[in-house]
Amino acid sequence: MDLTRVIMTRLPAFLSGTVSVWITYLLACISAYAAVTVVDGTSYSKIDPNIRLFRMYYPTGAKTSDLLPIVVWIHGGGWYSGGRSDASVTPTACGVDQTIACWLADNGYVVFSIDYTLVKVTGSGTDLSVTGALTVKTGQHSFNIGDIGSALNVLAANGWTPGGYRITGAQNGEATLNASPGVTGTLGGRFAVIQGNTLWPAQWQDCNCFLRYLAENVGITLPGDANNIVLMGHSAGGHLVGILGLGGNSAFPTNCDHTSVNYSVKGIVALSPPTDLAALYAASTSAQSPIRNLLGCVPGHGSCDAAASAASIPTYVAQNLPAYISFSGAGDTTVLPSNVLETSQAFSRLSPPVLSQWIEFGPAYLHALDAFYSSNCSLRSEPSPCGSAGLLFQDTLAFINSVGAQRRDSDYRPAR
Repeated sequence: MDLTRVIMTRLPAFLSGTVSVWITYLLACISAYAAVTVVDGTSYSKIDPNIRLFRMYYPTGAKTSDLLPIVVWIHGGGWYSGGRSDASVTPTACGVDQTIACWLADNGYVVFSIDYTLVKVTGSGTDLSVTGALTVKTGQHSFNIGDIGSALNVLAANGWTPGGYRITGAQNGEATLNASPGVTGTLGGRFAVIQGNTLWPAQWQDCNCFLRYLAENVGITLPGDANNIVLMGHSAGGHLVGILGLGGNSAFPTNCDHTSVNYSVKGIVALSPPTDLAALYAASTSAQSPIRNLLGCVPGHGSCDAAASAASIPTYVAQNLPAYISFSGAGDTTVLPSNVLETSQAFSRLSPPVLSQWIEFGPAYLHALDAFYSSNCSLRSEPSPCGSAGLLFQDTLAFINSVGAQRRDSDYRPAR
């Protein structure tokens, strides 16, 4: 609901009424924006509870028995930044309906925004040198026992063997690797050390654990319908919702204290998602570092293409999966529209082919599309809801309705 419209529709009563009438209408205006309750900082697992946190938005007054449709938002940030809180999409409080989470919650949905493990680089530089058949050192990072199990990404330079290595030992500042990086004495290699427990598929494991948490808690401690879920995410979050929704519960080994899989994903909304990671690595310079660090290896070398394939959305395309829609901006140079399109193309190659939607916005739309708040509603010629994801959200809502995740008449709806 637009605050300007709320005030204007009640303005005649303000002008002709008594002070008590004025107060009544002011409270009505305020209550229109107090219809969403936001719960923050709750952990969804006893494993890594300080990382596995979520924020929840729901219609104020909703009961745990109310079968409201659920939208799970997964944030982007190249798998190494971002979080459940974004003032443009998932703010700490709902004062207006100009964000995706607030609009949905104000219209009868339960929205969850979750945190997940972010890739952590613990060392980097350009002066790595080979000191032995399996050992390396650098003046920019002193290897220690805390690095054991981490990945060492090395790029081709001055005779280096490019690829990714696992650190199997550390002593006196040197690291022992699982394979030889090149000829002893080679100098000047570019490198990055990636903390082992933040490598893929830790991100998938977290997100999968959250769905299991919903399966065990919705209707008991949380409002919503665990069999009526839409997954939605941008960029790295779009990648995660794609694999989470299409790959099911067995794509990777789980790491979760919840066992129930009694939930149903009705649809997947992927905004500017990296799809084929090896292809994107070859095509987009700006995507290379995040992809290398996520996988812990360099696509195109060794077994890294197999690892990239296992972390790519098209790998999981098959019959009888949740409905899938993706969006691209024609001006996106980070995740190229051709890469986003690959999932829909994979669906079309099935026998029989499966239709999935891919929507490309014009050249003025970059990686962020219009998923993030840019100006007040009154300054944009967009239909309501506007301000946040105005045009994009119209297509998203139509998709959500088409997969059956709209609020039913029997569902709870707060009184206006």
